Amino acid sequence: MPLYDRCCEKCGYRKDDCYEQSTAPVVSCPMRPGGDYCYGEMKRIDMTQNPGAKGRAQGDECDITVTHGLCNSDGTPHRYRSKSEMKRETEKRGLTNLVEHKGLKGSDKSPHTQRWY
Repeated sequence: MPLYDRCCEKCGYRKDDCYEQSTAPVVSCPMRPGGDYCYGEMKRIDMTQNPGAKGRAQGDECDITVTHGLCNSDGTPHRYRSKSEMKRETEKRGLTNLVEHKGLKGSDKSPHTQRWY
């Protein structure tokens, strides 16, 4: 099914990335400004961004305590508050982030991963 964006012609409420058939009927606005329904129609509008990029901007902040690899020089855990701080330390030590997909015994399938198509 294709992706569409919709916008209410009455109150301006916008809903992005609606998975629906191209023959889907016009829908009513779900907004309730002031406690009453808007009763406007949600019309299809041109998509303004790549659907994969919408709402996915992530900040640099984090709160991670690392107990191996990037720990303190004496072996005690180190707490990182930003991803850029972790990246600088990784580059300084010449380390690489390694992620491996490991399936169940006798199979390549894992209950922790899924297909996204």
